[in-house]
This record gives sequence, C-alpha cells and structure tokens, in this order.
Amino acid sequence: MTNFLLVTNLRDGQSIVPIEFIVVKEAEKKLQKSAVILSEFCGCNRALGGILRVNPFNVEEIAKAIDLAIQMTPEERE
Repeated sequence: MTNFLLVTNLRDGQSIVPIEFIVVKEAEKKLQKSAVILSEFCGCNRALGGILRVNPFNVEEIAKAIDLAIQMTPEERE
C-alpha cells in the first residue's frame, strides 16, 4: 500500500505512469487511496486534475508536497 506516487521528470513526452497508477488504484477500491505528486514538466500533468504539481528543480517544494501527501486524509487523496 502506498501513500503517494512521486514522478519528478525533468523532460517528458507523454508519460502514462501516473495515469496507470490512478487506474490501478481505482480498480482496487478496497485499498487506501493515494496522492499523486507530479512534475510540472510531465506531459500528462495537464490531463490530470487533483494532483500535486511540483517543479522538480525546487527541492523544498517537493519536500512540502511529500509532507502534504503523507498527511492527507483518504477523502483528500481521492
């Protein structure tokens, strides 16, 4: 069981890893929901709503997003 997915690409075409992660999590309805932290440079970031977007060059921003993802309630993660 995971609390969050972290993808911090510096350059990307159309990564489908975050989309696959969300689809699998939705298929496993009994498991805990997980947050998604995604690089603003990831190709699919505009297609996904409700994710935490970060600049992969900003380590402090990533750390804050990880802390937020860990502290989120299941309702907030969904």
